[in-house]
Amino acid sequence: MVRSEAALIVQCARARLGEHETAQVRALVGQPLDWCWVADAARRHGALPLLAHHLEAVCPGAVPSPALRVLRERRRRDAWRALALAAELVRVLEALAARGVRAVALKGPALGAALYGDLTLRPCRDLDVLVPEAQLPDAERLLGTFGYLAKPSIVGPRGAPSAVEWERVLWREDDIVELHARLSPSDFAFGLDGEALWDRLARVRIGGRDVPTLGDEDLLLYLCAHGARHRWWRLEWIADVAELVRSRPGLDWDAVLERATRLGGVRLVLLGLTLAADVLDAPVGHALRARARADRVVPTLAARMQERLFEPGATQPAHGPEWLRWCAGVRERARDQWRCAWRIVLRPGPADWAWIRLPQRLAGLYYLTRPMRLGWKYLGGRTRAMTRQGS
Repeated sequence: MVRSEAALIVQCARARLGEHETAQVRALVGQPLDWCWVADAARRHGALPLLAHHLEAVCPGAVPSPALRVLRERRRRDAWRALALAAELVRVLEALAARGVRAVALKGPALGAALYGDLTLRPCRDLDVLVPEAQLPDAERLLGTFGYLAKPSIVGPRGAPSAVEWERVLWREDDIVELHARLSPSDFAFGLDGEALWDRLARVRIGGRDVPTLGDEDLLLYLCAHGARHRWWRLEWIADVAELVRSRPGLDWDAVLERATRLGGVRLVLLGLTLAADVLDAPVGHALRARARADRVVPTLAARMQERLFEPGATQPAHGPEWLRWCAGVRERARDQWRCAWRIVLRPGPADWAWIRLPQRLAGLYYLTRPMRLGWKYLGGRTRAMTRQGS
């Protein structure tokens, strides 16, 4: 990271600043900075509340007044959003519990309260709730009485295979609740689910109510898998891992590694911990750092993610051939790599149903039409581009 603006955001992307970080922030603010770039990049990376909070506490007089006003206003809006979503989360979880639906808060206000000690320090865009797969229809119906509805979408014929069976996205004007039946989609092949997960739940205090959330060790696995699935595109995902490690000195690392080994996710965890330590100075133990350095892939992936973090014009990585290469690199077991590739290439979804409409009796043919569509999209597009260049 070479830009002073990026360095300032990184220094502030933690719940508390030590003496060293405070001195670094003051030194960086004393330099000529592109404050529009700072505000926009901090917003994209989910670090704006932390940035505004620390600048106000450490050196408000050194920040140009127009920039400080923008940061304050954006932080105020983010804080109101987080508080409103926190109240809605409590209401939703209590209603689900009253109907006998087990539910767990993921990310959002629960993560802000649990890891940062202040739910307004982590931006909230929507609510993510985990429910047992068998109770997913009941949860969706209940949220429908709250005004949350699924947007009409293209669906395949009854019985058609689908890649989107793991969640329901429900909308109410600008509010979104994502109901998850699993912690990751099938194409990522990371099965951190099962009954044991529900026996290890923790609770976090929000608005005077105790809200169920993942236990610390499961939360670390989930955060590392979530960040890897999105290729660590946002700084906030690295900050979440760093704050979990920092705020939980009693974390059971033997349990973390045992579950990660069983799930084929050791490399996911080592990558997340490496990023948290390298970027945000998370206190990751020497043994874990040594194990990460000894892995044939983790150091290369971690360096690549850090280089791309503030890359100009960076956007959400799209699925495609690069996604297949990423899945192959980030998993250590060959069978998980093949499962990811198989499900990505063959498991149909809405784009396939829109590309060609098949009657119900032929729904199984979507397994054949999807590779054809992907080949046309990626190989055909490359061929057309080369033809244009040649002409």
